[in-house]
Amino acid sequence: MEVALSGRPRAIKKERKEVYTQNDLPPGTLKAWKEHIIPAWRNFAGCQENPWNTSGLELCDELREIWDMVHPRNPQPIDADCPIFVVAVQRWYEWRGSISRAVQVAVDTYMAEYSEDPTVRAAHASFMKGNSERIPFAWRFHPCSSEEPSSYQGLFLSPFISAGLAAYFNMTSSVCEELMVDSEPRGALALATVSAHELLSLHCETSTAAVGKDQRGRA
Repeated sequence: MEVALSGRPRAIKKERKEVYTQNDLPPGTLKAWKEHIIPAWRNFAGCQENPWNTSGLELCDELREIWDMVHPRNPQPIDADCPIFVVAVQRWYEWRGSISRAVQVAVDTYMAEYSEDPTVRAAHASFMKGNSERIPFAWRFHPCSSEEPSSYQGLFLSPFISAGLAAYFNMTSSVCEELMVDSEPRGALALATVSAHELLSLHCETSTAAVGKDQRGRA
């Protein structure tokens, strides 16, 4: 008599994507990689409409173009799984993180200097992050700034966004003219703006939580 065996279906094991480092780049290319290719790659990233997108054939094509300009006698096949592209995407992530950290320092410093009272900080953080109609944190001057102007002035010139853009320009200052993207840094601007909004939202939540904790302590 035959007995049919049954059980849980086996899970299909997914192939792990290879993890590469700069040691996997073609021999003799690391110096030019750091000095020319990555600054140009970050310059390109900062000009993208969606700087959170790190996939797609167009990115491989752009990286290959940069590579060929720096290494005209050493062309390399570049696709989404090759060491050159994988390591370049790692540097893209680091670039985004550097901009966010610069904005964080600016926001944290601003909030710490604004008031020691968590209730005041929570209210101000809520005002600064704004709503669908107006985002005060993006303006250099606004009704709550120390200058107290009568209107909003200097869109995207706030100290938070300026800090993020300064980090971007610092990371791309060594790009030669031949590798420079002829476009505005809209991607870097988007990163700085989103980072500032998220950090102010976090300040609003943490300050509100501090107020609640203080009130419970007094009860």
